[in-house]
Amino acid sequence: MKVTKIIINNFRLLKEFTLDLEQDLSLVIGKNNSGKTSILTALDKVLNQTDKKAIAFDDFNVDLRKKIESILLGKDSIESEEDYSPLGIELKLYCSGLIEPDTLMRDNNRQSERCHHESKTNT
Repeated sequence: MKVTKIIINNFRLLKEFTLDLEQDLSLVIGKNNSGKTSILTALDKVLNQTDKKAIAFDDFNVDLRKKIESILLGKDSIESEEDYSPLGIELKLYCSGLIEPDTLMRDNNRQSERCHHESKTNT
């Protein structure tokens, strides 16, 4: 399985971000404070969920934070049901070469056993 495209919306500096990945190698280059680290952090927080890596209010994009604060303080109202669009962070991963879930579980178990064996032999 290979990730071919990443879309991140409303996460930190990434209001509407799309990254199409190349076949062999993709580089993310940009100025300081342009969102490069936010890409990896968003992926890490979603794919490796733990209490320590939970999504926090500061992870919301600045514009989204202002919108949520405005609603909570009663300055703004939530749109009617017909016009409502959910507020939040969005992460979409597009993949090619998908594998069967059973194969993935088998491979993960083998990897886990191998790592467990390696850690036992290294101590």
